[in-house]
Amino acid sequence: MALTLSLTLASLLALPVANGCGRDDSSAQNASAPSEGAPSAAAEAVPQPQTVPPPPDADAPEIVLAHGAPIELEKHLIKGQINIIDFYSQYCGPCRQISPHLRRLDQTRDDLTVIKVDINRPGVTGIDWGSPVARQFKLRSVPHFRVYDAQGRLLADGQQAYQMVIDYLQGKS
Repeated sequence: MALTLSLTLASLLALPVANGCGRDDSSAQNASAPSEGAPSAAAEAVPQPQTVPPPPDADAPEIVLAHGAPIELEKHLIKGQINIIDFYSQYCGPCRQISPHLRRLDQTRDDLTVIKVDINRPGVTGIDWGSPVARQFKLRSVPHFRVYDAQGRLLADGQQAYQMVIDYLQGKS
């Protein structure tokens, strides 16, 4: 299991945020409307996530917020803990790939909480770049992270936060 985890983490390290699921501005308007019928081309093009071992307690509830709606993150931060905010879409392969690692991190660290923010509105297939929460935080790629300290102050956003998350996953912080 340690070998699988280290190989998967190595693949995550090689995945800069800019190369995650990035916004294609030419199709941003089309992705914002709920689609009917067949899956969108964007949904069909999503690569399948690598197989990773399940987190220690796969049935434990995750904190998932927004579902595309605007959100006041500060109201959801857990005081006294480091808060990792993970903006994601179920249609993003890299988001699905890192998710079990974030869940494991959340379950094994008492000083840290992972809060997931789903950028997709119900009924929207493909990454919902037109959702109110995606527009609110000017998201251009997912996964996108924000890290808050135990007092609720923003420590890092975007690429810097991504590096902090990788360091937490590797046990460096």
